[in-house]
Amino acid sequence: MKYTLKSELMYSDSMKNIHAMIIGSGKLGTAISKQLANKTLVNSKTPLSSINWNEIDIVIDTSKADVIENYLPHIIQKNKPLVIGSTGHTDKTHNQLKKASCFIPVLLAPNFSYGIFLLKELMKTILLPPTLIEETHHIHKKDSPSGTAIDLASLNNSNINSIRKKEVFGVHSVIYKLFEEELTITHTAKSRDLFANGAIKALCFLYQKQKGLYTMDDVYSKEAYATTP
Repeated sequence: MKYTLKSELMYSDSMKNIHAMIIGSGKLGTAISKQLANKTLVNSKTPLSSINWNEIDIVIDTSKADVIENYLPHIIQKNKPLVIGSTGHTDKTHNQLKKASCFIPVLLAPNFSYGIFLLKELMKTILLPPTLIEETHHIHKKDSPSGTAIDLASLNNSNINSIRKKEVFGVHSVIYKLFEEELTITHTAKSRDLFANGAIKALCFLYQKQKGLYTMDDVYSKEAYATTP
C-alpha cells in the first residue's frame, strides 16, 4: 500500500493556470522547472529589464543566499507572492523579507519536505530538548549549518553539527542523549524531486493569499493522507 498526500492529487492541475518565475537555475530550480508548464527561469545574470512581470503570477527563489535582494523591490512593486526556498541569508536580507511581508505574501521555506514538518511536530511532543542536531549534505552546499538544521535547532536552542559528504541530498538527525541511553530521530531525503514537489505545494498555497509571513508549517498543517494500492 502506498501513502500519498491528498494535496498531491490536485496540485499538478492547479499549477496549469499559474505562471511562476523561478530565481535560480541550479539543481533545485531546474527540478521545479521540469514540473511547471508555465514558468520563467532566471538567474543572477538575467537583466531585470528583460523580465515580463505582467505574465508572472508568483515568484520562487531557489538561488544563492541574498540574490533575492536584487529582485525584492520589483516583486513588492509588482505585488507578486514570493516563496523563499534559498537559505544562508544574512540578518539584513531576513529582515528585508519580513518587511516585505507587510506588503505581499511571503513564504519562508528552509525545507520543502513533508517529513521535516512531521519531524518538527514530533520534536514538540518530546519534553526534553535535543542534545544535538546533526545535518549532512552534499559537498556543493554553500551554507553551513543548513537552513533546516537552524530551523530545527530554533525549537529548543540546540547545538548543530554539520557534515559535507559526497552527493547526499540531505540527512537531519535529532539526537537526545540521556543518562544511559540515546534516542536518534533521522529524516533522510532520497531524491531532489521531493523538494520540488514540496515547492509546488508552496506555490499553490501562497497563490492569492493575503499579505503576511508564512512557512511550510502553514502549508502542511492541514494535510491528510490518501491510500492507494
